[in-house]
Amino acid sequence: MERLLQDVRIASRSLSRSPGFAIAAVLTLALGIGANTAIFSVIDGVLLDRLPYRDAGELAMLWRSNPDGAHGNFSPALFLDVRRDASSFSSLTAFDGTSYNLTGGGDPERVEAVAASGNVFTTLGVEATVGRLFRDTDPEERVAVLGHGFWQRRFGGSPAAVGSVLRLDGVPYTVIGVLPSSFRFPLQPDAELWTRAPRDVPPWPWTDSGPDFDLLSERGLHYFNVFGRLAPGTTLTRARGDLDRLGQRYAEQFPEVYAEPGSGLTAVPLHSEVVGEVRPALLLLLAAVGLLLLIACVNVANLMLARGVVRQREAAVRAALGAGRRRLIQQVGAEALVLAVAGGAAGLLLGVWGLSGLLALLPPELADLGDVRLDGAVLAFTLLLSLGSVGLFALMPAWQASRPKLRTALAGDSARTGSRTGAARRGLVITQTALALVLLVGAGLLARSFVAVASVDPGFDAAGVLTARVSLPDAAYPGAESQEAFFAALQDRLGEMPGVASASAVLALPFSGSASYLIFCTDSPQPSDVRGVGYQVAAPGYFRTLRIPLLSGRGFAAADRRGAAQVAVVSRSFAEREFPGGDALGHRVSFDCEEGRARTDDSWWTVVGIVSDVHHGGYDSPRRAEVYLPFGQDPWPLATLLLRAAPGLAPSALADPLRATLADLDADLPLYRLKPMSDYLARSLAQRRFVLLLVLVFAAVAALLAAVGIYGVVSWSVAAQRREIGIRLALGASRRRVVGSVLAWGLSLAVIGVLLGVALALPSTRLLSGLLFGVGNGDPTTYVAVSVLLTLLAGLAALRPARQAARLDPMVGLRGE
Repeated sequence: MERLLQDVRIASRSLSRSPGFAIAAVLTLALGIGANTAIFSVIDGVLLDRLPYRDAGELAMLWRSNPDGAHGNFSPALFLDVRRDASSFSSLTAFDGTSYNLTGGGDPERVEAVAASGNVFTTLGVEATVGRLFRDTDPEERVAVLGHGFWQRRFGGSPAAVGSVLRLDGVPYTVIGVLPSSFRFPLQPDAELWTRAPRDVPPWPWTDSGPDFDLLSERGLHYFNVFGRLAPGTTLTRARGDLDRLGQRYAEQFPEVYAEPGSGLTAVPLHSEVVGEVRPALLLLLAAVGLLLLIACVNVANLMLARGVVRQREAAVRAALGAGRRRLIQQVGAEALVLAVAGGAAGLLLGVWGLSGLLALLPPELADLGDVRLDGAVLAFTLLLSLGSVGLFALMPAWQASRPKLRTALAGDSARTGSRTGAARRGLVITQTALALVLLVGAGLLARSFVAVASVDPGFDAAGVLTARVSLPDAAYPGAESQEAFFAALQDRLGEMPGVASASAVLALPFSGSASYLIFCTDSPQPSDVRGVGYQVAAPGYFRTLRIPLLSGRGFAAADRRGAAQVAVVSRSFAEREFPGGDALGHRVSFDCEEGRARTDDSWWTVVGIVSDVHHGGYDSPRRAEVYLPFGQDPWPLATLLLRAAPGLAPSALADPLRATLADLDADLPLYRLKPMSDYLARSLAQRRFVLLLVLVFAAVAALLAAVGIYGVVSWSVAAQRREIGIRLALGASRRRVVGSVLAWGLSLAVIGVLLGVALALPSTRLLSGLLFGVGNGDPTTYVAVSVLLTLLAGLAALRPARQAARLDPMVGLRGE
């Protein structure tokens, strides 16, 4: 240890005498380490941070597999069957994200909530901070548990909140407890309170379902999610096998619902479900900053090799005085350690600054998943990264320093001494260029994908449209008639508002993350094998307001109300899939089916119109087949309002008049999720934009470091060949030819690096396949553009030393040796 401290002191004094070298090396390392620190903070908070539940590894998310490979929700009957039959789970919990109108004690507000089975908190393994939580043995009364933030906001953190009564949708709920501040539920990150689901099944929001409607026996209503805890000693693989067998059994028992090819049951770890969609993007960023650090280390290794040439005489003197190879390596290693520690400290500061910028840029789906911060794990990662970088950039310089040629070094023959490191430095520059090209190709592919995604026609025009959500409490609007009457009256009022070009309402707004998928049947003479379709409910004027093209027939009208002939509008893909020649007009569709036919004649809906397809789930989601029903004939207690502003008027200008119009109809109804439709489209691109921006920054820094490396090697080559260049100039070589030869030598390094980079990028970019859209990982346009860009950058880097070589005085060059 004493020898190490002595070497560190000597190294520090030596570096202080070369401030330019030390600053360049420290800043280069700081860029690589700082970027890794910032990105690792996000990964630690999202991917590595365990969920705050007891034995979180035993929790799994259950899904019903859809024929298209997507995950589907559970129906009440399916949940109860699985809960009864799945022995691989000690408990299963049903839950559904919901929201309530909170009234009394001030202005009405909409509160995001979760309705869940009574065992939800025992399954998660969570205890209350104040009061108690739900229990399986509790009577099924209307009780609520508050989130910690809501408790602080609404009750000021008072324990007296327990026992108080909240009026949710006009119904009294008794508060029985408060969740701890550490509790989070990433599957419903905005939830502020929890209510117990009656009979352990989240309520179906359609309250007027007919006198014979029994929610618990429904198999076609797939609208809530399920998670569970594995039974002691049970693995997830065994549980999946159990679910697969149950899925096959249910398909035999209920073929009209579950026998569709590709249907089944499965389970995934709860943590994987939480982070599944963002994992590829974060791992890509980690790989990108890893490459950036590697390029930075190669750059510092090059600097140290150049410094070693200058210090060869010093190393030779030490060797001549008896210093062994091990001792010489230790001295170089001590310098590398000082640089790494300084670079790590600077990188940590840069990481803190970078993390604040990252947090401002984080898309909502990442920000909601975890607590991103600099903690002990991140500090330990930065320390290990700093120390580990020593081996990356000090190995080659230390090896070179341990093998001094005493005669040439002591004689001061810097040209012959430096030539020994020339091949190594050229190799490092080629490596830098290759790695930079890999990053640039990745950035180019992501950029082209982003442009392709953003260029997709979503199937509607969101510009100038304001959206807002309204939900009717069952206590005030108990039946379909009152709900339909309210929304009809509201739509009439909205259409009369100044500045409104058109107004309508829809059940599930495109790009909002809300969607329904129902089993259907048709009277088609040649029906397809597909039994599920997107289900949508819309008010008159919906297609006009969102400018969804009507291809044939008509849209919905005010006359399409209860008691009139039941009508439907279908998307083009549905018409083409289910009816010969896509001619769906006049045909019928039903969502109440048995053996491929409607159960009753009054459950048929006649197709009166065909509209263009819509990318309902987002820009990169497929156009989905949909069936639209009119709000007047299939009323719901909740809807998203859509108002298209008149030309020249911003959608936000309609917000206050909209609030006033709603208050005139019912002052107890809050308006929530009030935002322009364009915000939903922007959110759909947020994660791609975030990843692209960071990878572009990392690639730009990598390209800059590669250019600096080429500049350094070409400058060193010119200095080492001053005598040769002087002779050539003295013999009559033109300065243009000297510039050309130096440029050609520098570009040859770049071209070799580019070719090597292409060979590395082709297999490496396959990892991007899940993030690409409309472009393959071998896209020739991207490779050619990036290769030309990097070669031009290398040419610019080599131009200055080439010009310096051309301006060399032949006599000065000849005397230099």
